Amino acid sequence: MKKIIPLLFLPLFAHAEVGMGEFFIDAKNSKEVACDIAENLAVRNALRIRNGETIESSEIQICALRKDKEKCEFNRVSDAVVGGTIDEIVDRKIKIENGVCKVQVDVTFKESKFLNVNVSGNNVFRKFDNITFNIQVAQPTYLYIFNVDEKNSVKIVFPFKRGEHFKVNKSGVWPNSYSGQFSLLALLNGDIEIAREQMIFVFTQHPIQTTADDLQLNQFVSFLDAIPIESKRVFKRNIVITK
Repeated sequence: MKKIIPLLFLPLFAHAEVGMGEFFIDAKNSKEVACDIAENLAVRNALRIRNGETIESSEIQICALRKDKEKCEFNRVSDAVVGGTIDEIVDRKIKIENGVCKVQVDVTFKESKFLNVNVSGNNVFRKFDNITFNIQVAQPTYLYIFNVDEKNSVKIVFPFKRGEHFKVNKSGVWPNSYSGQFSLLALLNGDIEIAREQMIFVFTQHPIQTTADDLQLNQFVSFLDAIPIESKRVFKRNIVITK
C-alpha cells in the first residue's frame, strides 16, 4: 500500500529567506510611508542574503587648467547593488517602536527576468557639451532620470515634460533617441572650474509618481526606497563638468 504524506507537513517555504528593515517615522514620512520603505529595505536585506552584492566602481581622471598649469586628480566612486526578483512575501511582521517602523518579511524568489537594462557612456564633459548616455533595454520599461548637483540637490531631468511618463521600448542614445526636441547641456555656475555631479537612472516596471520640486538627497533616497525593489533598477553615473 502506498504511503500518503499529509501536505500540511511538507516544507512549503523551504526556499524562503528572512529579511529585516526599519525606517524612522517623522514629519516628512508618515507611518504608512515609513513602513513601506522599511518593507522594501527588508526585501533588499533578504535579497542581499540570498544573492549577495555587486560592487560597481568607476574611476575618473579630472584635468583642468589652473593659472596656465594643467592639474589632474583621480576620483573613484563605488556603489553596492543588490539584484534579484522575489516571487512573493509569504509572511510579514510589522512593529512600531520609539518612532521607528520595523518590518520582518519572509520572501520566496524566482528567476530574475525583468529589467534587463544597462547605462553606459562618458563621465567627463566640457562646458556646453551635450550630456548623453547609452541606454540598453531588453524589454519595454519606464525611465526616469534625476540629476544630483554638488549641493546634493536633486531634480528630475527626464521625462522633460512635467508629469509625463516615458516608456523606453528600444536601446539608443539618451536623449536623442527618445526626444529630438530636447537636450541637456553641461553647465558651470559662476567661476567654478570643475563640477562633480551625478546622474541617476531609474527604470521601473510601472509608472511612478514624481515631483517637479527639487529634493534634498535624503528625501530622494526615501523616494527611491519607497519603490518596490523587485519593480525597479537604479544606475548611478558620476559625471564631471570642466571648462
